[in-house]
Amino acid sequence: MKNTKSVTLSAPILFHDKSIRELTFAEPKWKDVEELGPPDQLMRSGDMLSVTTFPAIVSQYAERTIQPLENFPLLLMLPLQDVLRVHEAIGDFFREARAANAGSTVGSQSSSSSNAASA
Repeated sequence: MKNTKSVTLSAPILFHDKSIRELTFAEPKWKDVEELGPPDQLMRSGDMLSVTTFPAIVSQYAERTIQPLENFPLLLMLPLQDVLRVHEAIGDFFREARAANAGSTVGSQSSSSSNAASA
């Protein structure tokens, strides 16, 4: 997993006499996750499972992790297409971390089981 995600804008934004074509976001850290919680949650309805995303939380992650922080006002200027791209990038941090943990959990469980069996 990379420590940053970049989002290419659908159209450049003029900001402080510079044409900004891309926004970069840092990986959320402990404090961010502890204060904001997850940006999505697995929900069960009868026999169906679905993922519910909380757009307000995703936006707060974007506001906290935009790099450099001085680019924060750019978020307020984004058209819908770019807002959705930013939301996808923030969600990718969490999806990739969960996938990495799922892979390492399987490996550590099997090694724990084999260690217990050999004892």
